Amino acid sequence: MRLLIILLFIFNYSYSQIVGVPFNQLDNKGKKHGYWKTFVDSNLTNVSDSTMATWYYYRLFYHGKIVTGFEKGPVDKKYLDEFEFVRPKSFAKPTPIDGTFKATWNLKDPNQYILIFENGYLKELHDIFSADGSNWDISKYDKKFDGNPYSFFYRKFHVWDKEKLRETFYYYENGRMKKKKSSREVKSSNYFENNKF
Repeated sequence: MRLLIILLFIFNYSYSQIVGVPFNQLDNKGKKHGYWKTFVDSNLTNVSDSTMATWYYYRLFYHGKIVTGFEKGPVDKKYLDEFEFVRPKSFAKPTPIDGTFKATWNLKDPNQYILIFENGYLKELHDIFSADGSNWDISKYDKKFDGNPYSFFYRKFHVWDKEKLRETFYYYENGRMKKKKSSREVKSSNYFENNKF
């Protein structure tokens, strides 16, 4: 399976961590809560041994449930075709992830992830699951609902979904995930025409 890593130096962004969210803490039931430092290899797959890590980032948990980040990694390695790191910050190992990644893989149709990190925090996840860019989802983890740190913004456009652009805030409150939805009709919303980074 082809694996390509391209390093292109572009400027760095700053990212403000959320005040009041604990780091590396367990709740009273022994479940992860708040930010947890997670070491990953060059494909962003979790590793338990920090000496084998290329980078690290902070996954966000809400009483054991992942709000931001991945269980193991964004893409199963057996399906991965291409991995490209667009904006690196440093070659030191391990260092907090800071940059934009593209991951392309094949199941039935070509799929593409775009992941945007800033100073070790996952800021955005873009999922493009049609080659022409007509079907996509975007999760914005730095856009919060009513100041709730355990929340994120989600936008999607699917051509089979009555040509509607749907937007949702997902947030945890009182032990449960809740959501606030909105939608609007659009003639088309091609990912490659409307989303630049």
